[in-house]
Amino acid sequence: MPRSLVFGIPNHISIIIAIVVVVLAMTIWCLTFVSRAAWVHSALRTTASSGWLPAAILAVFATIVLAAYGTPIPQTATFGAYVTFGIALPGMLWLRLLRGRSAHLSEDLALGLAVGYCIEIATYIAARAVGIPLLFLVWPIATLAAFAGVPALRRHWRGSGTRFPMWWSWSLAVMLGYLLIYSAGTFFVSHRVSGTDTPYVDMPYHLALISELLHHMPPQIPYVSGVPLAYHWFFYAEAAATSWATGIEPVTLLYRLSGLPMFVAFVALTATAAQRLTGRSWTGPIAVAVALFGTVANPYRWVGSPVFDTQTLALTWISPTNLFGLALFAAILLAFIDLLQADANLPRRYWLVIALLISGCAGAKASLLPLLIGGLTVVIAGVAVARHRLHRTAVVGLTIAVPAFALAAVV
Repeated sequence: MPRSLVFGIPNHISIIIAIVVVVLAMTIWCLTFVSRAAWVHSALRTTASSGWLPAAILAVFATIVLAAYGTPIPQTATFGAYVTFGIALPGMLWLRLLRGRSAHLSEDLALGLAVGYCIEIATYIAARAVGIPLLFLVWPIATLAAFAGVPALRRHWRGSGTRFPMWWSWSLAVMLGYLLIYSAGTFFVSHRVSGTDTPYVDMPYHLALISELLHHMPPQIPYVSGVPLAYHWFFYAEAAATSWATGIEPVTLLYRLSGLPMFVAFVALTATAAQRLTGRSWTGPIAVAVALFGTVANPYRWVGSPVFDTQTLALTWISPTNLFGLALFAAILLAFIDLLQADANLPRRYWLVIALLISGCAGAKASLLPLLIGGLTVVIAGVAVARHRLHRTAVVGLTIAVPAFALAAVV
């Protein structure tokens, strides 16, 4: 198949993408500059600033790119429906219940997705252990039914109505669109779902672990019978659960689909955490750019990097545990910023969210928890020196994070 000069995307798909972009641009131009109806301008501005329009464009673009690299559109739609109604929405509803309030919809959905991942893994582990793997689907179904049927819970379907500036949603959508193109040009093109002769050396191992979690609990090392799997395996449990729920093959999840919502969660949560920490909206996209593209200085081209593999973007697809861990870690940071702010006034049950996310991160990528432990230690020391008191919130967080890290290290 002939390829274009841009990121290895087939020529006919490049033409389709260009046509979609041109049509959307012309539509927006016509609505903005040609029509004189005031309600059209108002409706357009409301739609553009709500975040739904860039999200819809990004979803269409992702579907086209995935189709170009061997992912059937029905599988993409099935995966999107499961992530939305089986993980993100139930997780968001529980988050709002435990948090006691709603926030911006993108924040609630991204943080709810992280919470949903943790609950999905916990319920799948139990269901797989008793030999009824699809039993884990009871939790999203029961959650949606309860929050729709119980009058006291229905209010959690309503958002806060808060809005970020129009450029916020569009800038994050552009970054995610770039991540998709980057993924296509660097990973999709060399890892076909129909079979790859020379995959990255770790990919068969990742695929074997997903298959192991599909059929066994507790998991064992696939190539050494009877030896327990001592590794970060929560990503593989999540992929196995998704495979059971959707019928999508593990290779398609590993090579194409599972990482995409994790990218979205990482970008949205990192941007929101930066905005919440600084009180400035413009810091959000900058924080995402630094997190994805930043790396250590390497002034001498004839020697290796002083720190191995420091750029996040270069590791995302070949290390799915790293991407999953980063998404959950970003959720932990945002949750702690909530608690550490003086005017947060959150209920004590919100600590259940913290404990759930830390436990999930410990099983997804425990090597990230020392960063949290170090940060909380700095908060405790700084407040003790500057204000001569003990920061109780940071101490409680430390008492959760340290045992979780120790348990992950031992197990």
